[in-house]
Formats: sequence, C-alpha cells, structure tokens
Amino acid sequence: MSLVTTDWVLNNLNSLKIIDASWHMPAQKRNPAEEYRNCHIPNSIFF
Repeated sequence: MSLVTTDWVLNNLNSLKIIDASWHMPAQKRNPAEEYRNCHIPNSIFF
C-alpha cells in the first residue's frame, strides 16, 4: 500500500525532499552510491 502515487510524486517534486537511503546486503556486491550517481529521482539526496 502506498501513501501517495508515483504520479503525485512527479507532480510535486518541487515541494518535496526525497532522501535515497538505499542499502544492500554485502553479498549482493552492489554499490548504492554508484547506483544513485547513475540514476536517481530528480532533486533527491543520497544518504
């Protein structure tokens, strides 16, 4: 269940603060900071 829709987020990006706090288990060998640099929601902040 979502609190808001993706369309609502898209239409309200200028009045939102989005924090990307992605984290992965070490065995997955993924780099969340690199993934953020390659593709993220516009105006979001990586934490």
